[in-house]
Amino acid sequence: SGQTIAGSGVIQGDLRIDGAIAPGSSPGALTITNGNHTWAAGGSYDWQIFDLDDGQGLGWDFINITNGSLLFSGLGLATPFTINIFSLSGLPETQGVLAGFNSTSDYAWRILSAANPISGFNPSHFSLNTAPFTAYHNLNGGLFSLEARGNQLFLVYDGGGGAVVPEPGTWAAAAL
Repeated sequence: SGQTIAGSGVIQGDLRIDGAIAPGSSPGALTITNGNHTWAAGGSYDWQIFDLDDGQGLGWDFINITNGSLLFSGLGLATPFTINIFSLSGLPETQGVLAGFNSTSDYAWRILSAANPISGFNPSHFSLNTAPFTAYHNLNGGLFSLEARGNQLFLVYDGGGGAVVPEPGTWAAAAL
């Protein structure tokens, strides 16, 4: 509780976050295997993006649960789990303008994948802290949201008109 787990690598067994999780090495990936990952009330995910095109784990932070589920504990309107959204202009961890970001475009970044479907997800039980991102970007009416799709969790940006586009890697996978 109140601690931060950060960095890249593999965590064996169950992991409960009621402090903070900051995957990768600005940005990067963290793998949880042979256990469940629980997001608890008061916890947070410090999510960083540096490159729109490099994909999860390289361009932006990513959590991979290879043999378990994403679970929720004690979340509600008054007790949310927070996603802190950071824009990086340089590495390591240089906060600033995200190159190529267009506030009128739509984006969907896969920020977590689990071996099992995500159940019990309620978007109103999450707080999206955009202040670290909007310190460098005017969203011009665009909005961030969080979506569970099967066994994946996406951070979505709606630039104010039109459908959300898949993450860049999705097009490459479709071509294969």
